[in-house]
Amino acid sequence: MPTVLIVINLVLILNLVKTQKKLITQQHDFQDEVKKSFQSSTQLFNAELKRVNEVSVAQIESLFSIFSTLKPEFPLPTTRGWAASPDLLKEIISLTHRQKPQLVVEASSGVSTLIIAYCLQRLGAGKLISLEHESKFAQVTQNNLSLHGLDDVATVIYAPLVEVEINGVKWLWYDLTKVEIPGAIDLLIVDGPPGTTQKLARYPAVPMLHEKLSKDAMVLLDDGARSDERQIVEQWMEEFKMSHSEYLPLEKGAYLIQM
Repeated sequence: MPTVLIVINLVLILNLVKTQKKLITQQHDFQDEVKKSFQSSTQLFNAELKRVNEVSVAQIESLFSIFSTLKPEFPLPTTRGWAASPDLLKEIISLTHRQKPQLVVEASSGVSTLIIAYCLQRLGAGKLISLEHESKFAQVTQNNLSLHGLDDVATVIYAPLVEVEINGVKWLWYDLTKVEIPGAIDLLIVDGPPGTTQKLARYPAVPMLHEKLSKDAMVLLDDGARSDERQIVEQWMEEFKMSHSEYLPLEKGAYLIQM
């Protein structure tokens, strides 16, 4: 009997040792996984932090360029949230000074309306028509234009979204029935309606205004990083045989398209 007990005890001890080794191995494996996961999360966090810092610096630099170039007399509206980002506004300033447009049409109003109007005032020529589908925002932007002394350069038109038909397909677009466009559009800036309005919400811009675009017109489409906007540009290029498109790697992305 003693021998049998000894053997049983040895077997139990061996099993305990094996179990302990297995548990230790599992613990080490778990620690390794935790370490790898932590390292991966840290790398992702650092990469995102770097990206955010770069974007923030770019926006701050753009704001310095905006204020040093235009020297607005009063505070500008916010450039965060749905509003145009500073880097897009800087691009608009550069584009306006290069193109020297006689007529600019803008889909959606806001801080960009003031920036465009300041550019045209600085150039000493050109008019801006800004379409806005919400009466409240149309009034706010018009009031800001008055505050900044830009009434003679820019006009905000309240144009609610209405159903239009393009090639047999129904869309929602700004009501143009009461919009008088006095000449050819040299620069079309598309930052509305909101993407949540419908799929490819901004597609109607070129079909609805194509006949009014000058032969050398430029189209600037905001939110180019979104898949809808990429598809819109592809359709415009194919349907209207536009000569060139360039993606601008801004905070929200944008496309600059040449007729």
